[in-house]
Amino acid sequence: MKLQDFQITPSFSIYHDGMEYHCRIDFDDQFDTEPQEIKAENPETLAVRVTNAWRQYISKMLKQHQT
Repeated sequence: MKLQDFQITPSFSIYHDGMEYHCRIDFDDQFDTEPQEIKAENPETLAVRVTNAWRQYISKMLKQHQT
């Protein structure tokens, strides 16, 4: 079953401030989803947290379109 098409044009900003790694994800979708600010002590943890943010975003979109 096809739920619905929607367009996502995300942008990323990743940097290290000397103490922590930071990532800002701006999903830039048609639903005006708030950007995510993610911090981590190392690149591996940042990658896991960014992956989890995408997982949560996709889950949220699926729930919105199932009703």
